[in-house]
Amino acid sequence: MHCPKCQAVNADGSSTCIACGLIFARYDPQAQARVLAEHRMRRAAEREASDDARRAGWIIGAVVLLFAAAGIAWTLRTVPQQYSPPAGTTFSGFAHEYAGAGAELMLVGNEEPGVPVGRIEADGSFRFELPASMELPRIPPALVAQAAEFALADPAKGAEQRANLQLHFSTAESAVRRLGAGMGWSELEVLPRDMNVGRYGVVYQSPGERGDLFASNSDLKRVALPGEHMLVLVYADRAGSVRGVAQAMNAFGVEVPNAWELTLEPGWNLVISEQTANLGRLAYRTGPTPDDLEWYAIDPRTRAIELH
Repeated sequence: MHCPKCQAVNADGSSTCIACGLIFARYDPQAQARVLAEHRMRRAAEREASDDARRAGWIIGAVVLLFAAAGIAWTLRTVPQQYSPPAGTTFSGFAHEYAGAGAELMLVGNEEPGVPVGRIEADGSFRFELPASMELPRIPPALVAQAAEFALADPAKGAEQRANLQLHFSTAESAVRRLGAGMGWSELEVLPRDMNVGRYGVVYQSPGERGDLFASNSDLKRVALPGEHMLVLVYADRAGSVRGVAQAMNAFGVEVPNAWELTLEPGWNLVISEQTANLGRLAYRTGPTPDDLEWYAIDPRTRAIELH
């Protein structure tokens, strides 16, 4: 006879298998199948639990690595320095892109020499204070001095020259010539006509370095896109308005009309110069200052276009 469990050959009438020791009278194949099935189920459950534990470990490890990477990135990040409105005429902050060793900050304008107003440090931190007031004579001082010299030699001719100067510089264009708006105005209204305004910028300079310090919503290293804008400092010697269209040469060497819409208070005014939807055309305006401005200090040779 054959053993029902291991199939070994046993003598007929044997009660115990000579190979596996099975007692034939106690053999229950259904019970054995149940035991085997339970054993397999336990093994499967153990494997599943082990796999779950490994997956949980991988997830925890990935999260830990993610937080570690985020921590490193946070430590090494360039801290965004949001533009803060000035306290009166004082500006301070941190300028992106500055790579110098520290330099003096100068206020520069059309027809005027630079005036020291502050300093930028090697880490990009800066502070400058605008002069409380600016002189904006309608007639250039050099021409006034020239007329005075003529008057010494010939009072009549000197008086005639002064009268000619006053007539020549009585135009609206003369009131805004220090804005440096471009090659001329196709439309212009200045109220009151005796108001004088000028545009200014801040530069950093020291032996071997010179660049611009400005507040903008981009670094201006490429051709400006619609909506990109920067801050422009404008000084007015009295309250008034400037509205018009100035013809200017853009970065592509094309003459374009730039729009000006300024409502000015006496003293310093914050003006926004914005790239319009028309490529290369700018719009200058007063009004709410955008909250997306940051400070940059960049060598102008690295820029493709200036939103001045």
